[in-house]
Formats: sequence, structure tokens, C-alpha cells
Amino acid sequence: MNRQPPGAGEDFSVFEQTVPSPNASGLPQQSTYPLGRQWFYSTRDRPKTHAQVVALERRNRAAGVSLLLDVPPRADGSFAPGYLQAVLGASH
Repeated sequence: MNRQPPGAGEDFSVFEQTVPSPNASGLPQQSTYPLGRQWFYSTRDRPKTHAQVVALERRNRAAGVSLLLDVPPRADGSFAPGYLQAVLGASH
């Protein structure tokens, strides 16, 4: 991934926990972030605040980059309320 210059058959670039600089490759770009500090659910992890998520989305949108947020499910497949609040806002 993210080989410069792009190789044959590559159709997008993915960046982990960073908003990439201007796109020289011409390929669509995506940045990925965990909603907390870790990629997997942990009772010890705390999600970003809703304001942090909104700011992250705005930075990516301003750069023309798609944002993929990792929202880790609990062992039973449900989502912890704090993670939902981080994404949806305090009213949810």
C-alpha cells in the first residue's frame, strides 16, 4: 500500500492515523483511525470525544480524503454507549 509511484492495479491509497498531504498520485485517498487508542475493544480504552471526531472528519474532508473510523464492538457484538456518543453526538 501507498507505494510511490503507484503500481499497476492499485486503485486507492490508505493512510493509518494521519491525514495525507496533497495527493500527487491521482488515486483516491482514505485515512483510517481507531475511535479510541486501540483498534480492538477494551474496557480500558476511552473513545475520542464527539468534538474530536467532528474535527477529524472536517480535516479529512478539507483534504479531499475519505475517513474510515474503527468502532470496535464488544464481545457480544454490541457497541459501548461511549463509542456511539463519540460518533453520533451526545443526544444518542
